[in-house]
Amino acid sequence: MYQRPPKTTEEVLHNLSPETEPPTPLSVSVESDSSDGSAAANDWKRLGDDQMGELFLRVALREELSRSAAVSGADGWGNDTQIEFTSEGRTGYAWALRWDDTANATEFETVLTEYLDSRAEKRGETWVDTEDGETSHFRSIRAGADIVVVFAGHEEFVDGATAEAQAGNVTVTT
Repeated sequence: MYQRPPKTTEEVLHNLSPETEPPTPLSVSVESDSSDGSAAANDWKRLGDDQMGELFLRVALREELSRSAAVSGADGWGNDTQIEFTSEGRTGYAWALRWDDTANATEFETVLTEYLDSRAEKRGETWVDTEDGETSHFRSIRAGADIVVVFAGHEEFVDGATAEAQAGNVTVTT
């Protein structure tokens, strides 16, 4: 284990030998949308990014769902990148998840909807969670056949951000 440590939590969860199932290629870039001419349209600044992994996803889904639903929703994880944004003290996140195939992406969307329905109130295309006096907004989009992007955080970010994907290359527009 010390000579060839696991590179992903997927390897640990599924008892895979190191590098037998490397993360699916995924790159995420960010663009600002200033098409409406307002200063606020492009004021979201990228703070940083991180790979969360299949284990984190399981644990997050488990907060609201059964163990089997969380495992099922996270299974088929291929890769992910979560990007944090800030603007005037507000925070937003774009989490791009690439799945092993289209079927796993569809299953994740179904489980994510169950998770959000359990956690928050759906208003149009957005879920709103007002737990602990804080308000968080959530929305997801299918950016590609095997890519789902989840937006979370401040209402302005969640409502205004979008994403497109082509062959594992995701562009998030704020």
